[in-house]
Formats: sequence, structure tokens, C-alpha cells
Amino acid sequence: MPSSRGEVTAWQPGDVRDAAGGLFALALATFVAVTTELVPVGLLPLISDDLAVSESVAGLLVTAYAFMVAALALPLTSATRRLPRKTVLLGTIAVYTVSNVIVALAPTFAVVAAARALGGAAHAVFFSVSIGYASRLVRPHLAGRALALVTLGASAGFILGVPLSTSLGTAVGWRNAFLVLTGVCVVAGVLTALLLPSVAGGGAPPD
Repeated sequence: MPSSRGEVTAWQPGDVRDAAGGLFALALATFVAVTTELVPVGLLPLISDDLAVSESVAGLLVTAYAFMVAALALPLTSATRRLPRKTVLLGTIAVYTVSNVIVALAPTFAVVAAARALGGAAHAVFFSVSIGYASRLVRPHLAGRALALVTLGASAGFILGVPLSTSLGTAVGWRNAFLVLTGVCVVAGVLTALLLPSVAGGGAPPD
């Protein structure tokens, strides 16, 4: 928002309608995050057959992701706390995108596992930023409503994202399912860049 001096000032919280575009972008990004985390679950038999590993070994793709989230959530959140919130959020979406495209193209299980670990590192930061971001888009008494709208993206990831990815992977191959998810990540990144206003947070200056 430009000031009388031509400077850029931070977003001024308003009502939910004012923040609708940003909340939608956050909800879509949350959908991408949850779907990326859980999509291998329904595709493990296909992945194990294609990469010539057992299903129990393929299950490590989920475990490695969860381990990275648990191990890096606090240090990465602390390390990025003074960075502009929108920049951090866009960075996590970019890492999700790279992770998914590497998984889709990976020639070996080891490369897939490394790409999943990379996605887990992004996930370690994403939710701490997105939840705080949603509450800063609206006035304090509307924060609960804003958070509820954003978390609809997580519910959609569980209810729609994972089953649809599993069905798609069964129909056209697990790699193509990850490529489609990559496309959704790109859309989420573009909409976040265009619709999400910049806010200050954690000591960071406005974007």
C-alpha cells in the first residue's frame, strides 16, 4: 500500500472480505502442503514396484518426511523469524515444487528419498508461517475466522488431495501424479505471489 511519500507500507488488517484473496492463497498453499506430505501413502505399492524396493522400504518416504519436520521445525522457524513472511512462505512453496518434480523424475529410490527429505524441510517452516500469516491479515477479533478458512485447505488435502492423487497415480502412474501435484504447487505459488499482501512478522520488515 503506497504512502504519500511513495513508500510501501505493510498491509493494514481489515475484515475477512478485504483479506479474501490472501486467505484463499493461504488455503490453497495449505492444501498443497498437506497433499505433498501424504500423497505417497496411497502410492506405496506403485512406487515400490517401479523402484524395486519393498513396500516397507518405500514407507520410509513418509517416515523421512516426518523426521525432517520434527527435527527442523524449531531451528528453521527460529532461523527464518526475521525474514519477510511472504518471502519465507513463497520459499517453502518453491521447495515443495522442486521436491515433487524431483520425485516424479527420480531414477532411484535414494533420489526420491532425498527429494522427500527436502520437502520435509519446507514443511518444517510452512505451518508456523502460514498460521501466523492468516491472523495478521485481519483484525484481531476476526483471527479465528481467518484461521478456520485457511485450515479448510488442510481438510481438503486430507479429503480430496490424497484420494485424488492415489486415483490419478493408479490410472496414469505415480510419477504423473507427482507431476500434477507439481503443477498445483506452481499455481499456489503464483496465486500467493499475486494475492497475498505482505505483512511484517517476527521482527521482519515488510516485504
